[in-house]
Amino acid sequence: MNLPHFSIVIPTLNEADNIGPTLRAAKTAFGHAAEYLIVDGGSTDLTVQLAIAEGARAIHGPRGRGAQLQAGLQESLGVVVVFLHADTLLPQDAAGKIDAVLADTRVVGGSFRLRFDNRDGALPFPLRWLAPGINLRSRLFSTATGDQAIFARRAILESIGGVQPVPLFEDVRLYRTLRRTGRVLLLSSAVSTSARRWRKSGPIRLILLHLVLRALHAAGVPPARLVKLYR
Repeated sequence: MNLPHFSIVIPTLNEADNIGPTLRAAKTAFGHAAEYLIVDGGSTDLTVQLAIAEGARAIHGPRGRGAQLQAGLQESLGVVVVFLHADTLLPQDAAGKIDAVLADTRVVGGSFRLRFDNRDGALPFPLRWLAPGINLRSRLFSTATGDQAIFARRAILESIGGVQPVPLFEDVRLYRTLRRTGRVLLLSSAVSTSARRWRKSGPIRLILLHLVLRALHAAGVPPARLVKLYR
């Protein structure tokens, strides 16, 4: 059996409106060189059926992004694993960009630059500078969030125990651990992600909440406590 070079792992929960475009963009970028897995946390809409119709393999896992990502990693077969949010569109050159940086054996993984799309209308002013700010932070401090489609070599992910099944900041913890094992790089290409959460909660309010949560997490407050504040 020929194993896929890439595994695209997508955690889902009621993402019927987004999973089709997300998978189609991923397939345009990776084609037959990848397998496509969704790890569903109990959707009550047509997420699973639509994903299967797009050629993805559906796995049912425990609810919670960290646990779902870990379940997808354990079921995946690719040499390189890409963790993708269900409302994020990969650029067409994603496969080539990843392969180019991983040609350097010192590089263990990385992420993409971030761009908010305007599928729901013009972006509120705060979001017009939020994505550039996140990209600057990523470049200066070698950090990344799950919205930026974190990728890594499978061997490295297995050596660090995969993704921690925590209810919040699983992405920050994963990237921090990857950074300790080798080089992580921010690619020049950008993913396009939905601004729906920011619109719904109010961009300034949610930006401030994220800053507070990140500060508390950095100070050692457990994610199980932080998720209560987030909700």
